[in-house]
Amino acid sequence: MVSKKLLVIDDNPDMIRLISEIAEDSGFVVSSTTGADYFFSLYHADLDVIVLDLIMPGMDGIELLRFLAEKQCKAAIILMSGCDKRVLDTAKELGQAHGLRVIGILPKPYRVMDFQVLLEKATETDNVASSFSQEKAKPTVTEEELQTALNNGNFFLHYQPQAYLKSRRVYGVEALSRWQHPDKGLIFPDLFIDLAERSGLIRELTEQVLTRALKQYNRWRQKGINLNMSVNIPAGILSDLSFPNQIQELLDELNVPAKALLLEVTETGLIKEIKKSLDVLTRLRMKGVGISVDDFGTGYSGLQQAREIPATELKIDKSFVIPMMENDSARVIVHTALQIGQQLNMRVIAEGVETEEIRLALQEAGCRFGQGYLISRPLPPDIFEEWLKTADWNRVD
Repeated sequence: MVSKKLLVIDDNPDMIRLISEIAEDSGFVVSSTTGADYFFSLYHADLDVIVLDLIMPGMDGIELLRFLAEKQCKAAIILMSGCDKRVLDTAKELGQAHGLRVIGILPKPYRVMDFQVLLEKATETDNVASSFSQEKAKPTVTEEELQTALNNGNFFLHYQPQAYLKSRRVYGVEALSRWQHPDKGLIFPDLFIDLAERSGLIRELTEQVLTRALKQYNRWRQKGINLNMSVNIPAGILSDLSFPNQIQELLDELNVPAKALLLEVTETGLIKEIKKSLDVLTRLRMKGVGISVDDFGTGYSGLQQAREIPATELKIDKSFVIPMMENDSARVIVHTALQIGQQLNMRVIAEGVETEEIRLALQEAGCRFGQGYLISRPLPPDIFEEWLKTADWNRVD
């Protein structure tokens, strides 16, 4: 059995001895240093774990994280410090933004058990990291391929349920577009939405998605499945003053009540042409269509927009919800978003409900609605119907 390799850097020799003893008891071969200079000579690509103190003489831990990012380090990284926990949280986020595997933080003084848990986590994530390092590069697509896909109807929708967190009753779905490329396989929106906007094909794509989603709404309604339908609207559409009338025409054509449709718009998309966006969104609301501010909290003018936009829903971004159990700043943002939505008489839904612990924490904070993998992944319509028949998340307590 090949031993795992751990490198620890800390300016306190006693701390190094303690960490080394714990790690060696867990089967690690440990190397250590009290200074940043020697760290560079000890670092090598086959390290499994790096334990890094942020406060170091000569060179601090943030500079070392930058060095590790430049080396494309694959080791699991554990950050330590006696400084404010918010600094540790921010350093963790910075490391992850660099593409590093920062798996946890240890505020000093720390409990031995906490360090042992992180060592176990590092071992568990080895296979994940290996798979990630072998992952193929994302495919690239061209404007011509996109136009061909639109002409041939190669786009389809998956539906992710939205539910009451307490009763577990599903009340709606979010329609998520997918592209089945004949050669490159399944392609997700992050690879074609920007291209559609740059190439002027975003209107055609949006029309296809809306039409398909509303037709699915009707098929479900005929089966007695009554669910709200949420559809993402790209930023470019919000500057088109004819869009509200086109939505009305589509609703009339398909005989879908306006109140059944919720259009999700991102904060960043709203600020590009705010006057036209407000014009379009206000007219949509006057027609009875719901408006959701998606990814709330990720923009720089969220409070201003929450006040001005005639939204009916705020969606708390999963980047705050998922880490809220261990990150104080994320938890504060989630609670603040809940207060803002409730005071503005909006429904607030949390994305990223991935564990029962998160569900309970959100419920305790006053959040009634959620969406995430704990409930279900996005599903094709036929599989969604089968899921709905048996899922725990469709029962009423």
